[in-house]
Amino acid sequence: MAEANPLQRRTVTILARLLLAPVLAPIAASIIVAVVAGGLVQSSLRETMNMAGLMALWAIPITLVVGMSWHALAYHYHWRGLLAYLMPGLTFGLTVPVTVLAPFGLVGEFGIFVALAGAVGGLTGIVFWLIRRPDRDPPSSSSGTRGA
Repeated sequence: MAEANPLQRRTVTILARLLLAPVLAPIAASIIVAVVAGGLVQSSLRETMNMAGLMALWAIPITLVVGMSWHALAYHYHWRGLLAYLMPGLTFGLTVPVTVLAPFGLVGEFGIFVALAGAVGGLTGIVFWLIRRPDRDPPSSSSGTRGA
């Protein structure tokens, strides 16, 4: 059996990271934010993990739809820096709970949830970027041909 060349190994690594990032990033971000928030209000481990699960329940589908769409756009335009992933994550993290709570007039009462969701969104963008690391991708050729 022939050994894979470095380009094939690199492609497999990029694809594996691309498949793992949209699931692992929101889970990790939700756990980190829940642990920090749980420590601030001195909640039990069970309450902290329930909070993490609830945040991940919202964050995973949003990351799979919005985050992956953003990644495709950022990749197309060669936006590969950390801020290109942090800012949209933070924006959507703040926008989604406000959009859900505003029709009911509950934004003021649940402002802490808006702040937590913003933190999860921003942290998801950071963790996604750390897993995927688009800044390490080889430069694409301008001629449209594949390099060896």
